[in-house]
This record gives sequence, C-alpha cells and structure tokens, in this order.
Amino acid sequence: MTIEHVLFSDLIQNERDRLTPSGHALEKADRNGVSASDEITIAVARKWLWSRKNGCGFVLSGFPRNLAQALVFDEWLEARGETLDQVVHLIGAGVSDRETEVVAEYFERQSILVRIASDDLDQLVRVSDAQEVAVLP
Repeated sequence: MTIEHVLFSDLIQNERDRLTPSGHALEKADRNGVSASDEITIAVARKWLWSRKNGCGFVLSGFPRNLAQALVFDEWLEARGETLDQVVHLIGAGVSDRETEVVAEYFERQSILVRIASDDLDQLVRVSDAQEVAVLP
C-alpha cells in the first residue's frame, strides 16, 4: 500500500501559491498577524482529503489543531468509510498549547493516541506501521 506523507503547512503554502480564495484568506490572516480561521483551515484539509484515492494510507502532520477540526476530520473519514489508525502526539517538538492537549485527549479516548518524545524517532518508526496516521502539531 502506498502511504502519502502530507505536511499541512505544504497544503497551506500550495493554496497561497495557487492564489485560491483560501490562499487569499490565509495571506490576509498572515498580514494581520492572526491565525487562519477554522473555516479556512478546514476548507484546505477538506480539499486534500476528498481528492485522495479512498483506501490509500497517509501520514498527515499538523492537522487537526483543535477539537472542532478533529471532530470534522473524524466525520469526513467516517463518510469515506475510513478511520485513523493512529494519532501521534510529539512531546517536546515545539509549542504545545491547551488546544493540542484537548485534541490529544479526544484521540486518547478513542485509544488511538501515542505520545512520543520528539527525540525518540525509533519509537515513531515502530508506530508507523499504521496506514492512516495524524501527527498533532
């Protein structure tokens, strides 16, 4: 099976480069020094998810960033007949805020969360047998 590794930041940059409506909104948010709205962030993720072949694996890094995004992502996967096999929360990989912890707790309740120290790449390789993985920011 082919596993696609997707950096959410690359999806965002692609929208900007292509000058899409989402890209313009992302640029505006950036100019104003604010984070992009959930609406725009979810639109970018939706475009990626629904353009993939059903059943192809993925590792998606950097999404979802909050509980609303996680809930919507789960709904989309369910609608496609897919589920996340694993969610990786890298500990010590940068800023971990309350929103990230809330998302981690949500996936922990589903028994699919793995917490890994950012410097323990061996453990990350061991969990990478999963076919559909999200890596929290």
